[in-house]
Amino acid sequence: GSKQIADVNYSEASDTTIAFFTGLNAGDLVEVIYNLPIAAGQIDASNILYDQGGVGAVESTVQKKLQESVSVKDFGAKGDGITDDTTAIQAALTSGNNIYFPQGTYVISSALVPSSNQTIFGAGINFTIIKQTSASANAFTLNNLLWVTIKDLKIICSAATPTNDGIYYTLGQNHFVTSVQVDSFKNGLHFTSANGILLSNVDATNNTQNGFRLDSSGTPTIGVNFLSCNAYGNIDGILVVGNVAGCTLDTLNLAVNTNNGIEFVSDGTGMPTNFFCTKLICDTNGSSGYLITNLNQSYFNNCWSSNRGTGHNFYSAGTQIQIIGGFFNGCNGHGIELMGPYNSVIGATISNAGVNTANTYDAIYCTSTFPVVSGCSMYSGNSGATDKTRYAINLTSSVTNATITGNNVIGVFGTPKINVGTTDQITLQNISNNAGFENTAVIANEFGSTYGTQTVLNTATTTLTTLDSVGINGNYLLFVGQYGSTTGGIYALAYVRRGSVSSQIFTIHAATGIALSMSGQNIQLTNTFGGDINADWSLVKYVADGAINV
Repeated sequence: GSKQIADVNYSEASDTTIAFFTGLNAGDLVEVIYNLPIAAGQIDASNILYDQGGVGAVESTVQKKLQESVSVKDFGAKGDGITDDTTAIQAALTSGNNIYFPQGTYVISSALVPSSNQTIFGAGINFTIIKQTSASANAFTLNNLLWVTIKDLKIICSAATPTNDGIYYTLGQNHFVTSVQVDSFKNGLHFTSANGILLSNVDATNNTQNGFRLDSSGTPTIGVNFLSCNAYGNIDGILVVGNVAGCTLDTLNLAVNTNNGIEFVSDGTGMPTNFFCTKLICDTNGSSGYLITNLNQSYFNNCWSSNRGTGHNFYSAGTQIQIIGGFFNGCNGHGIELMGPYNSVIGATISNAGVNTANTYDAIYCTSTFPVVSGCSMYSGNSGATDKTRYAINLTSSVTNATITGNNVIGVFGTPKINVGTTDQITLQNISNNAGFENTAVIANEFGSTYGTQTVLNTATTTLTTLDSVGINGNYLLFVGQYGSTTGGIYALAYVRRGSVSSQIFTIHAATGIALSMSGQNIQLTNTFGGDINADWSLVKYVADGAINV
């Protein structure tokens, strides 16, 4: 029989043998269970039994147990921070065993190439360091490999102006990186056409380009998943280029990068799509927190940005981008800029946009089609000559089919608080302002050709304007006032519906002797007031029921 190594007692019976015994009780005699001839004081590990103990434990040998993971020092690596250990480490990796790096600094001068189905692990980020001295060779290159795990170590580059990557993945899949720091390469971790990768507790710091880069060589990169990772001190924290899809980013800190916290762009392989981002923090990056030039069908849930750079907290020219919740605070540019179609911002808080340029930047600036802004809070406490936010929401002339509902506007903004510069169909509802702000902060712009003054003789019918000058079907409000009146009296108020050929008018209010009617596309006023009248009038786009709270 055999016992656990911890329970085995032995004594040297002679210079050439070791006797192994099993213990009975203290002081009792023991039974000899194994005698092994030895030479020169050494024991062949293949002849020493190993039993882990416990129910169902499988008996093995010390040799087989040791081979379950091999130390790089078994292959001659020194780890002294001086000796070039490249050859020794590569020999260990080529063995195909799981490879352990004991505490130390291991100098390398060319790329290390693992084997599939291999675990590479150190004694911890602060204890095991792999130092690449070449400016052009990656630290690790994984080309078309499967099931490789790298964990519990630090990878640094000591060369000036590096053009290499800390860890480079191409083609293969099913890799894990855990508790690793990659510092001072061109890209910390680089994924090209690689699939099924999980990164947890990975730091990419002080790299001369990107902390993390995801791109495609034609075959898409799919399913790179981040959990509790950091990228700081790089050019971009994360750069996503081309045909990259189906990735998740959860609880990331992307801070103090020279340009952007995270950036999405397209190239000849396509555009990124289907990103699911939760609890991303982009703090004090040099340009924008989130920069989306091309991205499709992606979500940003409960993300945060406080950006003091030259760009915006969140810029989106992507398609079907949804921002849900989150906080976007203090930015030199717009808080959120929506440029692409079908973008939406739901339940976010945006505060103190445009902190360095007064009346220039907005909490939400929109030029897109079919945007939705709902349930958001927009706050501005800036009121100085150099830091006042312009509008809470600015819908520019290119916006079509916008839905702006249930938002709260608080603080110091320009007038109107929500600017509607578009002539297309807009839905505005439930806009609230805190005490002291005029309800007329929400207003639709007048059309330049649809206001003026007109003298209407007694008993005459006069055309005020033609709806052909508007050119867009929709709903309008017509206001007819008393020109030059010191009391601001009104002659008539009507609702106008423009059709393609003819239109309808519905009088809401008219003074005695004043009647409004339509002739084709012409709005007409008939005066039976008893004398000539001087009318000033304006035609205003009526955006929706409840849109203008007066």
